[in-house]
Amino acid sequence: LSLAMGCAVSRTVQKTDVEKVNWSSLRQDLVNLIEEKKCGPILIRLSWHDAGTFKKSDGSGGARGAQRFGSGESKHGANAGLDVARKLLQEIHEKYPISAADLWAFAAVVATSEMGGPEIKFRAGRNDIATAAECVEEGRLPDGDKGQDHLRAIFGRMGFNDKDIV
Repeated sequence: LSLAMGCAVSRTVQKTDVEKVNWSSLRQDLVNLIEEKKCGPILIRLSWHDAGTFKKSDGSGGARGAQRFGSGESKHGANAGLDVARKLLQEIHEKYPISAADLWAFAAVVATSEMGGPEIKFRAGRNDIATAAECVEEGRLPDGDKGQDHLRAIFGRMGFNDKDIV
């Protein structure tokens, strides 16, 4: 098993084997990690940045574990520092037959709950992309200092209106 960017590279095109994942054990491993490392917020950010590249008009981007590679989305400015989250999840990822995209999304669900937020229903089935060549271009994530037109462009691409953004 080789590793890059804190994720198991041999799992480059993996769909979660839902029947083989021990979900309660995985949840407990994530709870333990969150409690020990106080890393809930960065796990949520990792999941959001994986999913936040979605483009409704052509179905590209979205949650697909694209930051696993040493190039591509892991190098996008908006993803700075997320290597910390990927490395925190590395051992857990090696332990379970789960895609990086599903692990990151489930980690965010668990983190939200553990930090006092609502219980969020989770459905597995996100497929990881195979190579960094499948990464999307930089600029699909919001930049907080660019104002309302930028936010409308970013979230509009995902199919959000002003009410949805707020």
